[in-house]
Amino acid sequence: MKSSMAGRVSSVPPDLLALLDEHLAPALTDGTIRSEVSEATLVGIARELLGRPGKQFRARLVELAFELAGGEVGELCPVIPQLVEIVHAGSLIVDDIQDDSPERRGGPALHRLYGVPLAINTGNWLYFAAYHLIDRTGLTEGAALEIYRRLTRTMFRSHQGQALDLAIDVTAMRQRDVLELAEAAAALKAGELMSFAAALGGLAAGAILPTVESLARFGAALGVGLQHLDDAGGLRGRRDKGREDLAGHRLTWPWACLAGELDTVGFTRLQHKLRDARDGDLDELIDELAGLLGEDAHHRAHVRLDGARVMLTEQFAGHPALSAVDAELARLERAYA
Repeated sequence: MKSSMAGRVSSVPPDLLALLDEHLAPALTDGTIRSEVSEATLVGIARELLGRPGKQFRARLVELAFELAGGEVGELCPVIPQLVEIVHAGSLIVDDIQDDSPERRGGPALHRLYGVPLAINTGNWLYFAAYHLIDRTGLTEGAALEIYRRLTRTMFRSHQGQALDLAIDVTAMRQRDVLELAEAAAALKAGELMSFAAALGGLAAGAILPTVESLARFGAALGVGLQHLDDAGGLRGRRDKGREDLAGHRLTWPWACLAGELDTVGFTRLQHKLRDARDGDLDELIDELAGLLGEDAHHRAHVRLDGARVMLTEQFAGHPALSAVDAELARLERAYA
Protein backbone atom coordinates (compact mmCIF):
# COMPACT_ATOMS: atom_id res chain seq x y z
CA MET A 1 0.00 0.00 0.00
CA LYS A 2 1.37 3.37 -1.00
CA SER A 3 0.11 6.86 -0.45
CA SER A 4 -1.93 8.13 -3.39
CA MET A 5 0.27 11.20 -3.19
CA ALA A 6 3.42 9.13 -3.74
CA GLY A 7 5.95 10.69 -6.06
CA ARG A 8 4.55 14.18 -5.59
CA VAL A 9 5.85 14.96 -2.14
CA SER A 10 9.11 14.97 -0.26
CA SER A 11 9.87 12.89 2.81
CA VAL A 12 10.99 16.12 4.49
CA PRO A 13 8.09 17.34 6.67
CA PRO A 14 6.74 20.82 5.96
CA ASP A 15 6.66 23.71 8.35
CA LEU A 16 3.83 23.26 10.85
CA LEU A 17 2.57 26.69 9.89
CA ALA A 18 2.20 25.53 6.29
CA LEU A 19 0.23 22.55 7.55
CA LEU A 20 -1.98 24.86 9.60
CA ASP A 21 -2.67 27.17 6.67
CA GLU A 22 -3.18 24.47 4.05
CA HIS A 23 -5.15 21.80 5.90
CA LEU A 24 -6.55 23.12 9.18
CA ALA A 25 -7.45 26.80 8.94
CA PRO A 26 -9.56 26.40 5.76
CA ALA A 27 -11.71 23.76 7.47
CA LEU A 28 -12.85 26.41 9.98
CA THR A 29 -14.09 28.92 7.41
CA ASP A 30 -17.22 27.28 6.05
CA GLY A 31 -18.97 30.42 4.95
CA THR A 32 -20.38 31.31 8.36
CA ILE A 33 -17.18 32.34 10.15
CA ARG A 34 -14.85 34.85 8.57
CA SER A 35 -11.17 33.92 8.44
CA GLU A 36 -10.16 36.91 10.56
CA VAL A 37 -12.49 35.74 13.33
CA SER A 38 -11.08 32.24 13.19
CA GLU A 39 -7.57 33.67 13.25
CA ALA A 40 -8.29 35.78 16.33
CA THR A 41 -10.02 33.07 18.33
CA LEU A 42 -8.22 29.84 17.46
CA VAL A 43 -5.88 29.65 14.48
CA GLY A 44 -3.73 32.58 15.56
CA ILE A 45 -3.29 31.11 19.02
CA ALA A 46 -2.16 27.79 17.53
CA ARG A 47 0.05 29.70 15.09
CA GLU A 48 1.91 31.29 18.00
CA LEU A 49 3.20 27.92 19.20
CA LEU A 50 3.47 26.09 15.88
CA GLY A 51 5.65 28.88 14.51
CA ARG A 52 8.28 28.37 17.19
CA PRO A 53 11.15 25.99 16.41
CA GLY A 54 10.73 22.46 17.72
CA LYS A 55 12.89 19.36 17.54
CA GLN A 56 10.32 17.28 15.59
CA PHE A 57 11.67 14.02 17.01
CA ARG A 58 8.37 12.26 16.55
CA ALA A 59 8.02 13.32 12.92
CA ARG A 60 11.50 11.98 12.22
CA LEU A 61 10.60 8.69 13.90
CA VAL A 62 7.63 8.32 11.53
CA GLU A 63 9.98 8.83 8.57
CA LEU A 64 12.54 6.32 9.81
CA ALA A 65 9.88 3.72 10.56
CA PHE A 66 8.44 4.27 7.07
CA GLU A 67 11.84 3.51 5.52
CA LEU A 68 12.49 0.50 7.75
CA ALA A 69 9.10 -0.92 6.80
CA GLY A 70 9.90 -0.74 3.10
CA GLY A 71 8.65 2.71 2.14
CA GLU A 72 10.54 4.52 -0.58
CA VAL A 73 12.38 7.70 0.35
CA GLY A 74 10.43 10.64 -1.04
CA GLU A 75 7.08 8.84 -1.12
CA LEU A 76 5.87 9.60 2.40
CA CYS A 77 3.07 12.15 2.41
CA PRO A 78 4.38 14.96 4.66
CA VAL A 79 1.04 15.24 6.46
CA ILE A 80 1.67 11.84 8.06
CA PRO A 81 4.70 12.73 10.25
CA GLN A 82 3.28 16.15 11.01
CA LEU A 83 0.09 14.56 12.33
CA VAL A 84 2.08 13.31 15.31
CA GLU A 85 3.67 16.72 15.87
CA ILE A 86 0.21 18.31 15.98
CA VAL A 87 -0.83 15.91 18.76
CA HIS A 88 2.39 16.68 20.63
CA ALA A 89 1.86 20.44 20.28
CA GLY A 90 -1.61 20.12 21.79
CA SER A 91 -0.20 18.17 24.71
CA LEU A 92 2.44 20.84 25.34
CA ILE A 93 -0.23 23.54 25.62
CA VAL A 94 -2.26 21.51 28.11
CA ASP A 95 0.83 20.40 30.04
CA ASP A 96 1.97 24.00 30.42
CA ILE A 97 -1.41 24.94 31.88
CA GLN A 98 -1.32 22.04 34.33
CA ASP A 99 2.20 22.98 35.46
CA ASP A 100 1.68 26.75 35.07
CA SER A 101 4.91 26.78 33.08
CA PRO A 102 6.05 30.29 32.15
CA GLU A 103 7.72 29.44 28.83
CA ARG A 104 7.61 27.02 25.93
CA ARG A 105 9.97 26.81 22.96
CA GLY A 106 11.61 30.13 23.60
CA GLY A 107 8.47 32.18 24.21
CA PRO A 108 5.72 32.64 26.79
CA ALA A 109 3.44 29.66 27.34
CA LEU A 110 0.14 30.17 25.54
CA HIS A 111 -1.95 30.42 28.70
CA ARG A 112 0.29 33.30 29.80
CA LEU A 113 -0.41 35.09 26.51
CA TYR A 114 -4.08 34.33 25.90
CA GLY A 115 -5.45 33.10 29.22
CA VAL A 116 -6.26 29.58 30.39
CA PRO A 117 -9.67 29.11 28.68
CA LEU A 118 -8.45 29.92 25.16
CA ALA A 119 -5.24 27.92 25.66
CA ILE A 120 -7.20 24.85 26.80
CA ASN A 121 -9.49 25.13 23.81
CA THR A 122 -6.56 25.45 21.41
CA GLY A 123 -4.72 22.47 22.88
CA ASN A 124 -7.85 20.32 22.67
CA TRP A 125 -8.50 21.49 19.10
CA LEU A 126 -5.04 20.34 18.05
CA TYR A 127 -5.81 16.86 19.39
CA PHE A 128 -8.85 16.66 17.13
CA ALA A 129 -6.98 18.33 14.28
CA ALA A 130 -4.81 15.19 14.14
CA TYR A 131 -7.91 13.10 13.41
CA HIS A 132 -8.94 15.62 10.75
CA LEU A 133 -5.54 15.20 9.07
CA ILE A 134 -5.87 11.42 8.72
CA ASP A 135 -8.26 11.94 5.81
CA ARG A 136 -5.59 14.02 4.08
CA THR A 137 -2.85 11.39 4.11
CA GLY A 138 -3.86 9.68 0.88
CA LEU A 139 -3.82 6.28 2.56
CA THR A 140 -6.29 3.49 1.94
CA GLU A 141 -9.46 3.31 4.00
CA GLY A 142 -8.17 0.27 5.88
CA ALA A 143 -4.93 2.00 6.85
CA ALA A 144 -6.77 5.16 7.85
CA LEU A 145 -9.13 3.19 10.11
CA GLU A 146 -6.18 1.51 11.80
CA ILE A 147 -4.55 4.89 12.38
CA TYR A 148 -7.81 6.18 13.91
CA ARG A 149 -7.86 3.20 16.23
CA ARG A 150 -4.24 3.56 17.30
CA LEU A 151 -4.47 7.31 17.75
CA THR A 152 -7.53 6.89 19.98
CA ARG A 153 -5.70 4.33 22.12
CA THR A 154 -2.70 6.65 22.32
CA MET A 155 -4.79 9.60 23.50
CA PHE A 156 -6.65 7.43 26.00
CA ARG A 157 -3.50 5.99 27.57
CA SER A 158 -1.41 9.17 27.39
CA HIS A 159 -3.98 10.99 29.49
CA GLN A 160 -3.78 8.18 32.02
CA GLY A 161 -0.03 8.70 32.18
CA GLN A 162 -0.46 12.43 32.61
CA ALA A 163 -2.87 11.78 35.47
CA LEU A 164 -0.20 9.72 37.23
CA ASP A 165 2.34 12.48 36.67
CA LEU A 166 0.02 15.12 38.10
CA ALA A 167 -1.55 13.24 40.98
CA ILE A 168 1.25 11.16 42.50
CA ASP A 169 3.26 12.85 45.26
CA VAL A 170 6.62 11.11 45.57
CA THR A 171 6.95 12.23 49.19
CA ALA A 172 3.82 10.25 50.13
CA MET A 173 4.63 7.01 48.30
CA ARG A 174 5.60 3.65 49.69
CA GLN A 175 9.15 2.93 48.63
CA ARG A 176 8.26 -0.47 47.19
CA ASP A 177 5.75 1.13 44.78
CA VAL A 178 8.06 3.79 43.35
CA LEU A 179 9.80 1.84 40.58
CA GLU A 180 6.65 0.17 39.26
CA LEU A 181 4.66 3.39 39.09
CA ALA A 182 7.56 5.36 37.63
CA GLU A 183 7.85 2.81 34.83
CA ALA A 184 4.10 2.86 34.23
CA ALA A 185 3.95 6.66 34.11
CA ALA A 186 6.84 6.87 31.63
CA ALA A 187 5.36 4.15 29.43
CA LEU A 188 1.99 5.88 29.30
CA LYS A 189 3.04 9.50 29.16
CA ALA A 190 6.07 9.23 26.86
CA GLY A 191 6.08 5.74 25.41
CA GLU A 192 2.58 5.75 23.94
CA LEU A 193 3.02 8.67 21.54
CA MET A 194 6.43 7.43 20.39
CA SER A 195 4.92 3.98 19.87
CA PHE A 196 2.15 5.51 17.76
CA ALA A 197 4.67 7.48 15.70
CA ALA A 198 6.68 4.37 14.86
CA ALA A 199 3.56 2.32 14.08
CA LEU A 200 2.27 5.15 11.90
CA GLY A 201 5.38 4.97 9.73
CA GLY A 202 4.91 1.25 9.29
CA LEU A 203 1.24 1.60 8.41
CA ALA A 204 2.03 4.33 5.87
CA ALA A 205 4.49 1.94 4.20
CA GLY A 206 1.88 -0.79 3.96
CA ALA A 207 3.81 -3.13 6.27
CA ILE A 208 2.34 -6.35 7.61
CA LEU A 209 1.04 -6.31 11.18
CA PRO A 210 4.07 -8.07 12.81
CA THR A 211 6.36 -5.41 11.33
CA VAL A 212 4.10 -2.61 12.53
CA GLU A 213 4.04 -4.13 16.01
CA SER A 214 7.85 -4.45 16.08
CA LEU A 215 8.14 -0.78 15.20
CA ALA A 216 5.56 0.12 17.84
CA ARG A 217 7.52 -1.78 20.53
CA PHE A 218 10.70 0.02 19.51
CA GLY A 219 8.93 3.39 19.72
CA ALA A 220 7.57 2.57 23.17
CA ALA A 221 11.01 1.57 24.48
CA LEU A 222 12.55 4.66 22.91
CA GLY A 223 9.97 6.92 24.56
CA VAL A 224 10.56 5.43 28.00
CA GLY A 225 14.34 5.65 27.66
CA LEU A 226 14.17 9.28 26.59
CA GLN A 227 11.82 10.13 29.44
CA HIS A 228 14.28 8.57 31.88
CA LEU A 229 17.13 10.52 30.30
CA ASP A 230 15.10 13.72 30.45
CA ASP A 231 14.33 13.18 34.14
CA ALA A 232 17.96 12.42 34.95
CA GLY A 233 19.05 15.59 33.14
CA GLY A 234 17.30 17.61 35.83
CA LEU A 235 20.09 16.67 38.23
CA ARG A 236 22.83 17.84 35.90
CA GLY A 237 22.90 20.71 33.42
CA ARG A 238 19.13 21.25 33.25
CA ARG A 239 18.61 22.37 36.81
CA ASP A 240 15.48 24.39 35.99
CA LYS A 241 13.78 21.13 35.14
CA GLY A 242 15.17 19.53 38.28
CA ARG A 243 13.78 22.34 40.44
CA GLU A 244 10.40 22.14 38.70
CA ASP A 245 10.20 18.37 39.23
CA LEU A 246 11.15 18.65 42.89
CA ALA A 247 8.82 21.58 43.54
CA GLY A 248 5.96 19.51 42.11
CA HIS A 249 6.98 16.42 44.14
CA ARG A 250 6.97 14.51 40.85
CA LEU A 251 7.70 10.83 40.53
CA THR A 252 10.74 10.93 38.25
CA TRP A 253 13.32 8.38 37.18
CA PRO A 254 15.97 9.48 39.74
CA TRP A 255 13.52 8.69 42.55
CA ALA A 256 12.91 5.25 41.05
CA CYS A 257 16.65 4.60 41.00
CA LEU A 258 17.04 5.78 44.59
CA ALA A 259 14.15 3.59 45.73
CA GLY A 260 16.10 0.57 44.56
CA GLU A 261 19.42 1.63 46.08
CA LEU A 262 18.63 3.14 49.49
CA ASP A 263 17.38 1.45 52.62
CA THR A 264 14.03 2.50 54.07
CA VAL A 265 15.56 5.01 56.49
CA GLY A 266 17.60 6.72 53.81
CA PHE A 267 14.76 6.92 51.29
CA THR A 268 12.27 8.16 53.89
CA ARG A 269 14.72 10.86 54.99
CA LEU A 270 14.86 12.20 51.43
CA GLN A 271 11.07 12.16 51.17
CA HIS A 272 10.78 14.18 54.37
CA LYS A 273 13.49 16.56 53.23
CA LEU A 274 11.64 17.28 49.99
CA ARG A 275 8.30 17.60 51.78
CA ASP A 276 9.74 20.26 54.09
CA ALA A 277 11.85 22.03 51.47
CA ARG A 278 11.34 25.63 50.49
CA ASP A 279 12.19 26.94 47.03
CA GLY A 280 15.61 28.06 48.21
CA ASP A 281 16.41 24.53 49.41
CA LEU A 282 15.83 22.80 46.07
CA ASP A 283 19.30 23.40 44.63
CA GLU A 284 20.86 21.82 47.71
CA LEU A 285 18.54 18.84 47.36
CA ILE A 286 19.41 18.50 43.64
CA ASP A 287 23.08 18.34 44.60
CA GLU A 288 22.38 15.71 47.24
CA LEU A 289 20.34 13.52 44.89
CA ALA A 290 22.97 13.86 42.17
CA GLY A 291 25.69 12.88 44.62
CA LEU A 292 23.78 9.82 45.78
CA LEU A 293 23.03 8.64 42.25
CA GLY A 294 26.28 9.50 40.52
CA GLU A 295 25.94 8.29 36.94
CA ASP A 296 23.48 5.52 37.76
CA ALA A 297 20.29 7.21 36.55
CA HIS A 298 21.93 8.26 33.29
CA HIS A 299 23.55 4.87 32.81
CA ARG A 300 20.28 3.01 33.26
CA ALA A 301 18.53 5.36 30.84
CA HIS A 302 21.23 4.68 28.25
CA VAL A 303 20.85 0.94 28.82
CA ARG A 304 17.14 1.29 28.05
CA LEU A 305 17.92 3.15 24.84
CA ASP A 306 20.52 0.56 23.84
CA GLY A 307 17.92 -2.14 24.42
CA ALA A 308 15.53 -0.35 22.08
CA ARG A 309 18.25 -0.22 19.43
CA VAL A 310 18.99 -3.95 19.80
CA MET A 311 15.28 -4.67 19.47
CA LEU A 312 15.23 -2.83 16.16
CA THR A 313 18.39 -4.49 14.86
CA GLU A 314 16.96 -7.95 15.48
CA GLN A 315 13.98 -7.16 13.28
CA PHE A 316 15.69 -5.11 10.56
CA ALA A 317 19.27 -6.43 10.49
CA GLY A 318 21.25 -5.02 7.60
CA HIS A 319 18.71 -2.38 6.64
CA PRO A 320 20.45 0.78 5.39
CA ALA A 321 18.09 3.01 7.42
CA LEU A 322 19.58 1.68 10.67
CA SER A 323 22.51 4.07 10.31
CA ALA A 324 20.05 6.95 10.18
CA VAL A 325 18.38 5.56 13.30
CA ASP A 326 21.75 5.53 15.07
CA ALA A 327 22.38 9.15 14.09
CA GLU A 328 18.94 10.18 15.31
CA LEU A 329 19.36 8.34 18.61
CA ALA A 330 22.67 10.15 19.16
CA ARG A 331 20.96 13.48 18.46
CA LEU A 332 18.10 12.62 20.82
CA GLU A 333 20.45 11.65 23.62
CA ARG A 334 22.34 14.95 23.29
CA ALA A 335 19.11 16.93 23.29
CA TYR A 336 17.54 15.16 26.26
CA ALA A 337 20.69 14.95 28.34
